[in-house]
Amino acid sequence: MPSSPALNATVCDCSKPLHMGILQFSDEDCRPEEDHSSSLTVKYSVYTERRAEAKFPGQLCARWKIQKHISVDFFGLVVIVTDKVALDTSFTECQIMYESHRCNDQLMVLKENKYVFDEEPSDSGYWLQTIITEKVNCVLEKVPLYQQTEGSEFSTPIGTASATTGGLMHNHLTLIWDKTYTQTSDPKARVLETKIAALKYIGIPGKYRLTDEDNELVFHLMLNPRCIPTHQQCARKTGTFDVIGQPDIYVVAVPTKPANISLKDIHKHTPEIDKVDVTANLQYMRDKIIDHENELAHAIASLQCDSRKAAHERAISTAQYNGWLAASQLNLPACAKLNAFGKTAVMTTCTPHNVTFDIEITSCGPQPKYKNFTINLDGWELVPFSPCYWTKGFVNFNNKPFGTATIPGYRSKQK
Repeated sequence: MPSSPALNATVCDCSKPLHMGILQFSDEDCRPEEDHSSSLTVKYSVYTERRAEAKFPGQLCARWKIQKHISVDFFGLVVIVTDKVALDTSFTECQIMYESHRCNDQLMVLKENKYVFDEEPSDSGYWLQTIITEKVNCVLEKVPLYQQTEGSEFSTPIGTASATTGGLMHNHLTLIWDKTYTQTSDPKARVLETKIAALKYIGIPGKYRLTDEDNELVFHLMLNPRCIPTHQQCARKTGTFDVIGQPDIYVVAVPTKPANISLKDIHKHTPEIDKVDVTANLQYMRDKIIDHENELAHAIASLQCDSRKAAHERAISTAQYNGWLAASQLNLPACAKLNAFGKTAVMTTCTPHNVTFDIEITSCGPQPKYKNFTINLDGWELVPFSPCYWTKGFVNFNNKPFGTATIPGYRSKQK
């Protein structure tokens, strides 16, 4: 004899419900804040108080001594041994050589952009004697020197030189220059470049971003009012900005129209300007990547917020007619139920019990039965048993429908 079919399900006893209160949805304002700040088109000038890279002449001096050891033997055979000896040249000797174009007392001759004195000593000797003749030779060459930063050491053809010495000696070579080219001078503002850009406040007090889309440059700025660059003192300071990460420059920005600047100004370049622009261009590329990532993050956060809000709105709508189903949509614990009051939902919890339902075949088909109860249409609570309570060919257990053909033992019981 076949066993009686049965179904296990959870039923909720709501005879003593626990009211948990109003369900709070935390995503009313979950969308990320929109950036409503506007940018201002400005004509900006990049200034520096650092002296421009200095290019100046230097004088390179060298001296050497040619010696000849001349011997004459009994038969009149002359033997000459020649030596060349490098000589050190002091700064003073090099300066005299530069000013007089003389090698000791000998006049130097210009050859291939160098002043040179290069004569051999005498070859004359005496019978049965060894004598030494010698002659000092000199060369003076003008060489270009370059100092990038005022007051700092700089490279020369014979090594690294100090900005304050005015000279350098190395390997019997002496280099001199005018120290006024390399020593620190009083700061004086000068403009490096002038262009058009968009100035935007970034939400942090005193901080702005200057974006030059045409030249693909970005400067991160900190407000630091100064006197007008051409004035050392003033009663009222103007709006100037320090450039974050580039302490040697600052920016003056004034509202303007693009037509107020000439193409000549826009395309004017120097190595110093190029150096500033390379840094600003790298910042531009970094900012573009960061902006793109921020836009993606903003879009994802907005989509996630909209998805959560839509889920909660569906739950409130569902709670108007089925509080159990609404609770399951929000993944609330078993036997939690939502009761909707307009756009507000109150959460109630009941006591869960595991129940085994028998199947009773009536004129209306199979009916789940536990004692004198059946499962209600919502699938969670017990209601008084009725032979024709379920008439649609399926039964709802805990939000899971079971068709007549899927009820265990039903077909065997029919047989």
